[in-house]
Amino acid sequence: AELRSARKTILATFWNAGLDASAHTEKLIACAIEGDAEECFECLTVLENQETLPEKAVLRGIKDVSAAIAKNTDDYKGAMLGSLLVELKARVGRD
Repeated sequence: AELRSARKTILATFWNAGLDASAHTEKLIACAIEGDAEECFECLTVLENQETLPEKAVLRGIKDVSAAIAKNTDDYKGAMLGSLLVELKARVGRD
């Protein structure tokens, strides 16, 4: 909830600057779930571009994103959440 108005700019900065965001994996996943489709896409892009992600955060993210997909009503955001789920599962070797 904090910095909501600047979130998209902050997210874009993470991947444009190639910053290591792996320590913020849980926050990025939460932002993807809470935010709109564009924010979800930005979070996905940041996470996809990380060399490694902490396994514990990824496993929790899989659970949280799966629950968010079940409740989602926006098709575009649903597609973004689905892509995020695929990315997270790939990081821990799950299909």
